[in-house]
Amino acid sequence: MGSIKCPICFETHSPQLAFCTIKCGHIFCEPCLHSIFQAARTNRQRLFCPKCRTPFREGPPDVINVFPEYESDEEEISVIHNRSLTAQNREDVEQLAARADNVDIESDAAELEGVATRAEQLLQRFREVGGGNEDTLTLMEQHLGRLRQRLNYHHRLEELKDEVTVLAAERDEHRDARDAEHAKYLEVKDHWRATHRKSTERKERCNLLTQTIQERDQQIRDLQDAVRVANGKMLKQNMTINKANSEMEETVARLKEKLEKCERDKVKLDKKYLAAKSGLHELQRKHAKCKQARPRPSSEIDDSLEIIPPPKPAPLRESASSSLRHPTLNTSLQKSSSVSSLLRPALTERKRTFARISSFPSTSRDLENVEPSTDGDWEDSSMLLPPKPSSSRSKPQFAPNLTNTL
Repeated sequence: MGSIKCPICFETHSPQLAFCTIKCGHIFCEPCLHSIFQAARTNRQRLFCPKCRTPFREGPPDVINVFPEYESDEEEISVIHNRSLTAQNREDVEQLAARADNVDIESDAAELEGVATRAEQLLQRFREVGGGNEDTLTLMEQHLGRLRQRLNYHHRLEELKDEVTVLAAERDEHRDARDAEHAKYLEVKDHWRATHRKSTERKERCNLLTQTIQERDQQIRDLQDAVRVANGKMLKQNMTINKANSEMEETVARLKEKLEKCERDKVKLDKKYLAAKSGLHELQRKHAKCKQARPRPSSEIDDSLEIIPPPKPAPLRESASSSLRHPTLNTSLQKSSSVSSLLRPALTERKRTFARISSFPSTSRDLENVEPSTDGDWEDSSMLLPPKPSSSRSKPQFAPNLTNTL
């Protein structure tokens, strides 16, 4: 048998020094492995191969005694090789098992396929080598079955994911449609509320306008009544004023007539007065001549004649102020002034009525088109007018001596 040395202490294999192999296939002497175990327990560390740093655990199946007594060197080498291969395969199986434990249903399909293919290859290798025990093969078959089941689950999961995606899309469509319907409902609701609010406001406004129109109609009726009353009063006043104006015009015309007649009479009287005066002067001159011709005592002088001094020459037409001194003319003018004083309150009342009607806001313009009504009883306005002057005209009085003389 060939010599094998420990890579740690370089001791050669002998019947007194046992050697052991670990999971990775490297061989060490038993004292060196025990020292490694002791150091790992003291430091609470995992066990690693001193050469390849492959982790392993203490005791079988990771640590196995090697090199028993063989009949030939070829058999010994074959056993060592098979054990080393078995350890390598076991390590691959453990790594594959750890990988299979980390693989879940949500893993990628390619990853699941790779793990399952690797497990099948290891299982086929174990069967070809024939160095694995039944427990290892059973464990690998279990892991492989679990991987296949997970792969089936994954395929089913992919199908379910597709279905879930379709359902999610449909759900999103339904949700969008529902949101659109809800938004439309809210919009219609808001529009209805706005319409209802506007309708309420319009009703309130219509009620207010109706009330305002009724108040305005009442005001218009009141104003119309006031206008009717004012029109009646104005009509009465107009009739009174017109009657007074007509009577005043008649009075003025009569006064003009009388004034003209008085002027004509004055001219005639002035002529008569001048003629009488000239006759009187002639008589006085004759009387003086007679007296001079036959003197007599002063006691016998006839005092029956009244010596009138010669008057100042007067114009034929006097001024208006002198003509007003005529008694008949003064009487007519006094009557006219009394008529004016009686008509002045009526004219003042008429002005006040026009001012009050013009202050109305909406009827002052309509008063121009309103015709006064002739209905109703009218007051007797004869008391406001002056009495008509009598037809008899007083003749001017002259001095008696002058009349006797004439």
